[in-house]
Amino acid sequence: SGYYGFGNAGDEAMLLSMVQSLRAIEPAIELTVLSANLAKTRANHPVSAIGRQDLPAIGMALGRADALISGAGSLLQDVTSRRNVYYYLGVMGLGLAMGKPLIVYANGIGPIRAAAARRLTAGVLTRARLITVRDEQSLRELATMGIRGILSADPALALVPPGPERGRAILRDLGVEGDGPLVLVAPRQFPGSDRAFAALAAAADYLVRTCRARVLFVPMQLPEDGHAAAAIRERMREPAVELREALPPVDLLSLTGQARVLLGVRLHALIFASIMGVPALGIAYDPKIPGFTASAGLPSLTPGDLRAEDVLIEVDRLLREGAAIRRELAARMQTLREQAEASARLTMDCVGRGA
Repeated sequence: SGYYGFGNAGDEAMLLSMVQSLRAIEPAIELTVLSANLAKTRANHPVSAIGRQDLPAIGMALGRADALISGAGSLLQDVTSRRNVYYYLGVMGLGLAMGKPLIVYANGIGPIRAAAARRLTAGVLTRARLITVRDEQSLRELATMGIRGILSADPALALVPPGPERGRAILRDLGVEGDGPLVLVAPRQFPGSDRAFAALAAAADYLVRTCRARVLFVPMQLPEDGHAAAAIRERMREPAVELREALPPVDLLSLTGQARVLLGVRLHALIFASIMGVPALGIAYDPKIPGFTASAGLPSLTPGDLRAEDVLIEVDRLLREGAAIRRELAARMQTLREQAEASARLTMDCVGRGA
């Protein structure tokens, strides 16, 4: 159970990695995914898929299952949506009612602000067989509810970096040419994003003018991120290119690997940059952004009073110290990759091999 089938590259990357990691341990494992788009999930992943709102099908699948895995991603929070937390808790509760072991897999927990949602979350999670979380902030959120978890990492961090060929082909198709530094911008809209968008636009203009940067906007979820890219580009005076199609995670990883710097509002854009060894700057619209950038040794800026000068100071350092930052990223990624893979090992230990 997770946010699958909605065309979000980050969630699809997590699902891809979870499937690969679990199958590496138990090749015969049978996986059924709750999805908003059954055809796409079946086409993109070697799994069975059922509708995430199809209660009879969910009940039948749970009846056949050896366990219920909830994850990964920021499922248990009520910031971006007040309803989602109840949906995911409802699926967990159904599995528990049917006697199935509940495994909370590399979740980002919180913020959960509503008192009723916190009580329900605590009541469900105390019955989980295993809880792994992707960052320290999630451990602290669990602790406030009297629940213990195990620190893991975002499942996408276990993905193997692809080669450069597909990324180069995408740049050619987009007409992104020249030898100036390639700067990727992965935007998203959030409450109060106008100021951050203005700062990003001004910073991008400056980079184009002063170092002939090639600026490419990369959506992680369409059409939402396309609207965010358009809002930034409308504020720009210099040329920029926008990727207008949804790409599978492996293609986005390869494209990211071509960049000198990435400016990311989307968490998984920052994760993709780290996997590919690309220096990146996070825009911390949500606690999960600094939660990740701190673990990767990358900078982040809060958007509330963001100025173009702040962005440019960080980008200048990322460009000047790129080689050292790449070495540091490689060292930290080894640890993060091992933490990400731990969730799969712990899961199979709980479920039992041969499930």
